[in-house]
Amino acid sequence: MSRRWKTVILGLGSMGSHHLRIVSQLQGCFEVVGIFDPKEEVLQSLRLQYGVRAFTSAEEAFQHAEVALIATPTSMHFSLAMQAIDAGCHVFIEKPIAATVAQAEKLVTLAQQRKIKIGVGHTERFNPLVVWLLERLSHETILSINIERVGPRPPRVKDVGIITDLAVHDLDLISYLSQSPLEQVRCVGNRTCGEHEDVAQIVVSTSNHVVGSINTNWLTPFKSRKLHIATSGAFFVGDLLRGQAKVYVGDPSDLNRYNVEAPYIPHCEPLLSQAKAFCKMLEGERGSGTVTGEEATQVLYWVECCLKDLREPSEFSGAIMVGGKE
Repeated sequence: MSRRWKTVILGLGSMGSHHLRIVSQLQGCFEVVGIFDPKEEVLQSLRLQYGVRAFTSAEEAFQHAEVALIATPTSMHFSLAMQAIDAGCHVFIEKPIAATVAQAEKLVTLAQQRKIKIGVGHTERFNPLVVWLLERLSHETILSINIERVGPRPPRVKDVGIITDLAVHDLDLISYLSQSPLEQVRCVGNRTCGEHEDVAQIVVSTSNHVVGSINTNWLTPFKSRKLHIATSGAFFVGDLLRGQAKVYVGDPSDLNRYNVEAPYIPHCEPLLSQAKAFCKMLEGERGSGTVTGEEATQVLYWVECCLKDLREPSEFSGAIMVGGKE
């Protein structure tokens, strides 16, 4: 790398603290000049652990930075990113890029006007299993992609529902793995407590005729992140948590028999790979792999379509919202 970018990290919860750990390792690219979080106890603890400055406000942090890494709750992404761009900072924003498409479009437009780079944390693209699948599937005709992303309710997420927090990963992955934009999305779901949905089932189709489904909830007592991908020549079963896969290839002489392959997939930490890719984006490298503001806005559009299905069920979609009055 040709330079070190003066970087501040805003939001030091679960994701923010991991980002701090990662960028602190990449001293050839990032120089962490400070951190900010409204929770003083967390702020001071990490300040001492990493030996960095604790800023008293986001505005103060931006004055000392070239790059702002925003890992706050979704509801704060837009205002903080706008302030960072106004201050001349490049920004990396945890997914989703903003709370609404309208906010995302404003961010992208302002960044283009100010010649600011935006990267967005769709970290699953850097999951070793996804990296392996992208290469392996390039030789296959994909027919369907089905993803399960379930687990216990996370106490940290209070401002959005499960579609914005979790299904956003899989809406992006189906398009990314099929190498085709989404064309249709339909959603049904419900909520069991609170004001946001905590269960959703989503069906999609892409422009190249891949069909997909997403099963997600915060009611399952254990975490599960599974993929099932059918192609014209094989069936792929993947575990995103363990980075493992099995490939079932039909025996031409007996349609009821399959040869099973368990490929070796090298482990690498997705956040580290993502940070390295963002560094390449900052250096102006094309095709760095970082999810751009424009790409993240497109994913958010489909999130909004799902939420609209829940709010305004149509005769065509049959969408429902159960478990609370609208």
